[in-house]
Amino acid sequence: MNTVEEPIAKRRRITKKRKARWLARQSQESLDRIRAVDAAAYRRRIEAETPAQSQVRRERDAATHSRCIERQTPDKLKLAVKIYTKTSEVQGKLLSNEKYFTRNVVYQEVF
Repeated sequence: MNTVEEPIAKRRRITKKRKARWLARQSQESLDRIRAVDAAAYRRRIEAETPAQSQVRRERDAATHSRCIERQTPDKLKLAVKIYTKTSEVQGKLLSNEKYFTRNVVYQEVF
């Protein structure tokens, strides 16, 4: 398959590989130290913010989360449900001899 990879996707892929190689070279103790420092800095930042700043952060996080969920959920308007059926005379007349038929289809979405 000879497809051209987009520059942004290529950069992300290379960065992920580079990070994986870096993580493989690190000891578990050094990784634990890095995580502890990051967690402490985050905790200090959260404790230092005012209630108004906290509210803004929570709203921003909620909006980001909902956008992430929307991206993961397939767009219902773009989905085309097609069910393959055997060709019949009636169906051939209805759909110009196409083999895909979606008339009278009933389905239930599961969340």
